[in-house]
Amino acid sequence: MIVSRRDFLFYKDGPANLAAMGGPPAIWTETLPVGERASRDELVTFADAYLDTLERNDGSGLVPFEETCRRMDNGVFATQAPEFDKPGEPPFYALGPAGQFALGYFIFVTRLRERRFPIVEVERGIVVTLPFLDHAGTIHEARLTDGRTVPIGVKQPFTSQAFEMFKVRRGRIAQIEVVLNMVPYGTAPGW
Repeated sequence: MIVSRRDFLFYKDGPANLAAMGGPPAIWTETLPVGERASRDELVTFADAYLDTLERNDGSGLVPFEETCRRMDNGVFATQAPEFDKPGEPPFYALGPAGQFALGYFIFVTRLRERRFPIVEVERGIVVTLPFLDHAGTIHEARLTDGRTVPIGVKQPFTSQAFEMFKVRRGRIAQIEVVLNMVPYGTAPGW
């Protein structure tokens, strides 16, 4: 189990937020009809394509999402969450994962490594990965695909140890939940 016990960037009170939900959203316990299930290899391919898209960071999508797909980071929704957007500026957090990827914002993830997929649950369409995301701290702004240049708040090197869980149904990623822990830059996995 990976638990993030401290605030990470603007994700505040994650454990309390998760506890307040009273349990997992129904999408995570939903059993898929046999004809709609992806194989183990296909589920890993979806998660791996998501990580490829994050690592490539050029605004092009390598993975399909359901239109209503949301990503929760440390107990806080980081997509379809307009409350985090600054008034008067074009939306970013209000977008879904596909819209955020299309902007090419995640350029501050300078290396993605140690991909593992230790849990694959075919009946529910769930796959878990445990990658490490390195942030060199040298990229201080991003030129987005819509022409804007935006500041990047990563000012020093660090690594995000991630636990990412994907729900896949009908050939698309339907939901994402992520736990991120900030660890020293370049930290090696303990496995």
